[in-house]
Amino acid sequence: MQQCLIRPISRKVKFSRRLCSSSNTVVNQVEKPKQWQLFSAAILERTPKLMKPLTEYEIDYRLYRHEAKLPYTRKMPTAWFPNGQREDPVTREVLIGDFSRRNFTPAPLETDADRSNNSKTLNRRLTDSVYFVVKRENRVWQFPQGEAEDGMTLRQTAEEALKKFVGDRLHLHFVSNIPACHIEREFSPQVKQQRNWDGAKIFFYRALVVEGNLEEIPFDHDFAWLSSSEMSQVLPSVYYNAVKNIL
Repeated sequence: MQQCLIRPISRKVKFSRRLCSSSNTVVNQVEKPKQWQLFSAAILERTPKLMKPLTEYEIDYRLYRHEAKLPYTRKMPTAWFPNGQREDPVTREVLIGDFSRRNFTPAPLETDADRSNNSKTLNRRLTDSVYFVVKRENRVWQFPQGEAEDGMTLRQTAEEALKKFVGDRLHLHFVSNIPACHIEREFSPQVKQQRNWDGAKIFFYRALVVEGNLEEIPFDHDFAWLSSSEMSQVLPSVYYNAVKNIL
């Protein structure tokens, strides 16, 4: 009988060990947290007062939806109509907002403030949302903002900053206790030494105009009611890009 001798294979595994000494050990120091200067800003919005004219696509869609629902609607009795003929109360003119045949004149979309380019009144850009912006001492357009202080929440800080400009002339409503967005900017080394802060964080709170008008403020700062497209021309690009998605 043949015998097979199987020789076991031994693998030599080299183990390396790291020699550490207390003198050569590098201790990772915890990075010092940055000190941020906190601000709160109020984005005060006047919502649109008038509806924009319908586009061709919107007109076609309204007519299509109306015709698609007609076979499933319950017809009213003929006796309900004065002339005894059943008529569709929802006409094409009603669907597309054409009231030229009726004794009704819709409000004009353009106001005197639009024609004179007066941006210091709420009676402008009635089909768009407009926002309250001010020009501070540094000649930069921005929303009303203030520095957070001890004992005040961020929303209270935004409310106080806005109240300094509008006072009691506007009835306002803050949308939420939570900021809609924020922006942070790190200071240059020179500014860090001057302010003793590493940078600034600005938290934005949304507010709505319920009632009232504001055509002057108790400060020498310039102010304006601007739409989103108009603000993109005057606000700093970094500042505008931080808030454009919530406008």
